[in-house]
Amino acid sequence: MTAERLKDVIDSVGVRLEYVPKAYDLFHLCWLLATVIGVIIALKVYDKRHIGRYFVAATIIMAVGEVYKQAVLALKSGAFKYEFSNLPLQFAVVPLYTYLLASIFKKGKFHDFLCAYNATFGLLSGALALLMPTPAFGEFMGLNVQAMIHYSVIVIVGAVTLRTYAKNLSIPLFIASLVIFIIFVGLTEALNALVPALCGQTIDLYFIGRYMLLDAPIFSHVKQAFPHYVFVAFYALLLIELTAGLTYLAYKLANKKKIYR
Repeated sequence: MTAERLKDVIDSVGVRLEYVPKAYDLFHLCWLLATVIGVIIALKVYDKRHIGRYFVAATIIMAVGEVYKQAVLALKSGAFKYEFSNLPLQFAVVPLYTYLLASIFKKGKFHDFLCAYNATFGLLSGALALLMPTPAFGEFMGLNVQAMIHYSVIVIVGAVTLRTYAKNLSIPLFIASLVIFIIFVGLTEALNALVPALCGQTIDLYFIGRYMLLDAPIFSHVKQAFPHYVFVAFYALLLIELTAGLTYLAYKLANKKKIYR
């Protein structure tokens, strides 16, 4: 197959269009509405005894979508060219791995630790990506849809997991989820430093890389105004605080005593 023919195939498979969605346009708002409806339905029909089924289903959906995305991006020029900036290690991709591990380790403390992450940091990652989708939008409509499905699945499964674990969320469980978060931040920051040095490509995993501009409220200003290590610390602490607030709120609501009159 010639490079031109392969490019035409990828254009068709990826559904290349001139239209590029924007945050809070009709395309984005429809996905937000669909996600809200999905969360409501999932919370109505779910059975906490079958939480593992959600992890398995989410893993399959997200893995298939990620393979599709990587194939389109690597072959879009008509020849294989992999850009390390597309590595599946962004904040909102980590649930793919934690869902998979939670599906494998179905019981025990490690399973509970993974579920705590999925219900807190995982849920937050999907929600933030869904509310600020601009980095995910591009010329391939197929990839735009894949990104929205990916984020919606995280929010839906995260909401179900949070409801399952809300009453039993504890400081040890939160610390365990925090450790998982820190491990991935450390891994991605190491890759952000190593890949440019070894391959000469810029990379911006978790949007905390040194070589690419971040276009996000608050984060952008801090990244431009302070040394890199200060920005990374600010980034991590802000996400930790948001997650801690989400965890505490969920715990208090789940353990709120009903008053009968």
